[in-house]
Amino acid sequence: MSNDKLAQEVPEGFEDIAEYLQRPLQEEEIRAKLRAEEEVEAMFAQQEAENEYYKRIAEEARVREGEERRQKEEERRHKEEAQIKLARLLLGTGMSVEEVALETGLSEEEVEKIR
Repeated sequence: MSNDKLAQEVPEGFEDIAEYLQRPLQEEEIRAKLRAEEEVEAMFAQQEAENEYYKRIAEEARVREGEERRQKEEERRHKEEAQIKLARLLLGTGMSVEEVALETGLSEEEVEKIR
């Protein structure tokens, strides 16, 4: 109720009483607005926490993918080194380039380079 309307409806001499009776209603409106504001702030805080969580998960996934790529590359390199060592050993025993290529999985061109 607005103050003008309140002044019109309240008999003369009772304005202080009417204003006093209005205060709890105004205070409840303020409390309701504050609760609503707190709820909105809580929603924003929760959303921000979720965003940070998903960012952290995505970063961890990128790190794992990078580690997996490095590990696969290292495994590939070790396998290649083992193939080359085996090829050298087999060539040293007198095996042909074709036979060494079949045994090691290397191409004949790669075995030729080792020889």
